[in-house]
Amino acid sequence: MKQMMRTYSTLDGKTIKTDKAKFFMNKEVEKTPMYGKQTLFVCGIQDLQKTLDHAKNNNLYHIYLGTGTTFTPKKLSDWDEWDNYIKGLLDAHMWVTLDFDMMEYGADVLDSGWTESRRFIPMMSLKLGYWKQWNMNSHNATVKFDDVDFNKTNPGVWCMPLDDAIQSQFFSDWDKYTGDTFIE
Repeated sequence: MKQMMRTYSTLDGKTIKTDKAKFFMNKEVEKTPMYGKQTLFVCGIQDLQKTLDHAKNNNLYHIYLGTGTTFTPKKLSDWDEWDNYIKGLLDAHMWVTLDFDMMEYGADVLDSGWTESRRFIPMMSLKLGYWKQWNMNSHNATVKFDDVDFNKTNPGVWCMPLDDAIQSQFFSDWDKYTGDTFIE
């Protein structure tokens, strides 16, 4: 699992730079229902009991999974592990955000049944560079939330000006992704 090199504060006040983090904590900066809440961020899939212990020891009730694009199940056994992990966290009454690539994993995440829990937050990542540049000279760019095929799974399509989607109240600047406290 490839991770990003990041700088963290440690629990004893030191600084560490690593790409091997498993757990760290900070406030949620993305505009989810848990925005502003202290959160346990988890890279990849980790031991369920260890995750719950880190959350309990740090008085955290929100777990953010898939941190740094680390939700990458490839085979059925990977999906089984993620299913047990996420259901275990939800059964422990944790709020769980899962950050996943919508195009690659969306249908499978929906099929998992996780969205049936009111404490599950699907962070459906749509990866595309240069969002701001699409509207630099004209404000005509439109985002279309389409169906997989004509009249297949949705009652229709939703379209909105890109300007509406990329307004400041929905934006999390990269400089907000600092001050993480390394746990393990």
